[in-house]
Amino acid sequence: MERKKAVIFDVDGLLLNTEFTWLKCWEAVAEKNGLPEFGYLFHKAVGTTGRDIERMLERELPNATEQTRRVLLDDVREEGMQMVDDCLALMPGVTELLDDLAGQGYRIAVATTTSRELTERRLKKTGVYGCFEVILCGDEVVKRKPDPEIYLRVLDAMDLQPEDVLVLEDTGYGVAASAAAECDVIMVPSVNEPTEAEEKRAYAIEKDLFAVRDLIRSSFVCANGKEQD
Repeated sequence: MERKKAVIFDVDGLLLNTEFTWLKCWEAVAEKNGLPEFGYLFHKAVGTTGRDIERMLERELPNATEQTRRVLLDDVREEGMQMVDDCLALMPGVTELLDDLAGQGYRIAVATTTSRELTERRLKKTGVYGCFEVILCGDEVVKRKPDPEIYLRVLDAMDLQPEDVLVLEDTGYGVAASAAAECDVIMVPSVNEPTEAEEKRAYAIEKDLFAVRDLIRSSFVCANGKEQD
């Protein structure tokens, strides 16, 4: 069995149901504005923010005016933030996995593209904020996923090497970032199915966090002095 010291979690779509709520919001805004193709474009927006999304819409909606694209994004931002707050919940298996990892002695951290303010508020609201030794957020790094910076900085903050950790991710950008940091990554896909490239990069692809818990218990042992039962 391989020895690991820590597990690093992504947040949106992995710990929290936010990606699924955003998808519903994009679909609702598309219907409201009579532009059904806009709803499907959330799948291309996952893992990106700001100007990247604007550029994607310019490419994918070439016949829409700049004003139309702005209205769509404004609607999504306004309605989506409220929907996320109203519907916020942990993904299935989060509590069980976190408890199991803590019981085995693993150190636990977060590396997310989302801002510090939103991440802290949501993790506190769902009751898991205190589970993490290190939390690093998108507004605290220069380069975002798929660049490995966020993972390399978490490793530095925890004084660990890439071979010491497992990363849990739900998107291709996250898988690419963790692989570039030379960390083993388990993918739990959220709103997008894994590509062939992601399947090759990932240590494993699991359907949910219950399956991740079982995989970790069967394939890894905690190297911090407390072995599995």
